[in-house]
Amino acid sequence: MPIPFLATVAEQAQAADLLVHIHVAETQNEDAELRETYGTSSPQVLADHGVLEAQLIAAHAVWLSDEDVEIFRRHDVSVAHCPSSNAKLASGIARVPVFSAAGLRVGLGTDGPASNNTLDLWHEIRLASQLAKLSTMDATALPAAEAFWMASGGGAAAALGLDDIGILEAGRWADLVHLDTEDSAFVPIETPTDVITHLVWSAGSRHVRDTWVAGRQVVADGVCRTLDVAQLRADVQVRALRLAQ
Repeated sequence: MPIPFLATVAEQAQAADLLVHIHVAETQNEDAELRETYGTSSPQVLADHGVLEAQLIAAHAVWLSDEDVEIFRRHDVSVAHCPSSNAKLASGIARVPVFSAAGLRVGLGTDGPASNNTLDLWHEIRLASQLAKLSTMDATALPAAEAFWMASGGGAAAALGLDDIGILEAGRWADLVHLDTEDSAFVPIETPTDVITHLVWSAGSRHVRDTWVAGRQVVADGVCRTLDVAQLRADVQVRALRLAQ
């Protein structure tokens, strides 16, 4: 995408107080091509052209140097971390512990179904923590509570800059997920923090029984109430076969 166009997008977003979402440094080849073309990294190119003056959400951000992380910190850029997509495409592992230590705002994302077939945010929480531990060889990196926060209140307030979602309290949208905590995945419980530990390491989307979005129930007893799932499945099958021809 031409840099002047991105600069215009950033200017318009600033004027309208809107977020700008863009993939940045997702693959090593992308990083190398940008450096060959512009002589510097993609975060520096974006900064040089005023793009980072807007409220920016950078998806992936896998190939960031320490200098790039500092650029993002100075411009208060938030990162959408997509561990499953990065793993499936062999893009690399984002340096989330480094981001957190530097004070970057990080939330969890799934990317699209072409690179993340389930779009399961529960899986992203677990994998984000696992990859952080593996990449640093530190079993204490990105603990369960921090990973869960990146998918909930942290993703809302920190990454998106929203203060009306992400936490269940008066004055916010009534977004609520009810899980089956009677399942053996939630045993044993010694302290309240064990609930979060089990949510990340033992539980998953299979334990979601009911979901409300802005006070409207969209999942009841494990069944989606807003879509005809059988019809949708049939439509996808037909369209997929047509696209494959």
